[in-house]
Amino acid sequence: MLSVVMLVVGAGVCSVALRSFRHPALFRAGTFGFVLTSFLAGWLIGGSVWTGLAFALTWFLLPWLLITWNYPFSYGLHQMPNTVLNRATGEKSIPDLIRMHRAFLEREGGAGICPMVESSLRSELQDDLRGQLEHNLACGILKRAGSSTICYTVRGMFFLWFQFLRDFVRFS
Repeated sequence: MLSVVMLVVGAGVCSVALRSFRHPALFRAGTFGFVLTSFLAGWLIGGSVWTGLAFALTWFLLPWLLITWNYPFSYGLHQMPNTVLNRATGEKSIPDLIRMHRAFLEREGGAGICPMVESSLRSELQDDLRGQLEHNLACGILKRAGSSTICYTVRGMFFLWFQFLRDFVRFS
């Protein structure tokens, strides 16, 4: 029994190690390793292939635990038409974000499109989020649940679930 537990733990540690690499193929292998580790735990410790499949499939049902939230995060919503995103990973300072934004605009050929002024960044961000919320209300992803509350519709919950599955398969 101890060797079975060690095999499952070893597969889990290997998966975490693979996901720590920045190479896309190794990162994908680590993500697949989590599903495989869950299957091994169910099969070897639980004693049934069906239990292993149930454990592995929980990764695909995981987003439903997160969809009980009523606050719609910008990342999980439809983007407004003509929106191009430049995601910044990790923690960055405001000057770093502005520098990254300017470099992005230069790469995209639109250096004069959106000059950023640090003092107006907060109000611009709030306006963008407000516009995105209104767009998602109009698309049926969100609905008003009171005078100042917005929550996901059933369609919005399925949208979030498919977003998670797409990202899980794409490993972005």
